[in-house]
Amino acid sequence: MKRGRSLLFIFIVSVVIIPFLLISIPKTPLRSSLVQEVVYPLSQVWHVSSSFVSHIWNRYLYLIDTAEENERLREEVSALRTKLLLFTEKELELKRLRALLAFNARYDTKTLVAKIVSRAQVSPFKSVRINRGKSSGVEVGMPVVAVAGVVGRVVRVGSRFADVQLLIDSNFSVDVLVQRTRVRAVLRGDLQACRLETPQATDLRIGDAVVTSGILGYFPKGIPVGQVTEIKYVEGEVAQQVAVQPWVEYQQLEEVSIFLQRSPYLTAIQL
Repeated sequence: MKRGRSLLFIFIVSVVIIPFLLISIPKTPLRSSLVQEVVYPLSQVWHVSSSFVSHIWNRYLYLIDTAEENERLREEVSALRTKLLLFTEKELELKRLRALLAFNARYDTKTLVAKIVSRAQVSPFKSVRINRGKSSGVEVGMPVVAVAGVVGRVVRVGSRFADVQLLIDSNFSVDVLVQRTRVRAVLRGDLQACRLETPQATDLRIGDAVVTSGILGYFPKGIPVGQVTEIKYVEGEVAQQVAVQPWVEYQQLEEVSIFLQRSPYLTAIQL
């Protein structure tokens, strides 16, 4: 408090009293000299103080403008990043669709591309739902494939959707060939993988590729299915247990292709 009063007193003396005294002194060389001695330091102080205040004010305004500009730039960068992600996603989708169409062109049958919209969460039933149905010509029994190979078959159809039973479903089966030896066998789903049951004398090796045989009207011949990953011989049994890992990564699958052909075998069962 005392310090504040002292500063106020000095301010009043320097700004009010001293100029008043200087004005009161008759105009003489002494007065001129005193005015120069007193006013010059004060003018210097005023100039420095005003320059400092002006600099601080301009700096404050500059910082406000810079902060606003930075915020605007951050918003623009965020918007551009979002657009880039969307463009990248579209580009990846186009690449997948091109690859799928190129895969479809290998087979002499009409096809339809569909997107997966949901997945069955209840085990052991393995299925996915696609965004194509009766209105697009989809029927029960039609084969469903991806670029990597067999996905499954249509088991339920709505007007604008269809449910696809996956190759790894325990109720799924398909006639296949071991590509190297041309041996036929029936492949069955087994949750995470698939299995073949063949006579122990069958020539099989780890890494053998398995493809569709084209028999029974399920799938066109030669579509990739998977590869042999394990062979077990059970004592006292005539068959060997063969594990086949599908080529298709079902958790990463986004688009599929439907072969628009009815399976004669399934049609006969339904009749």
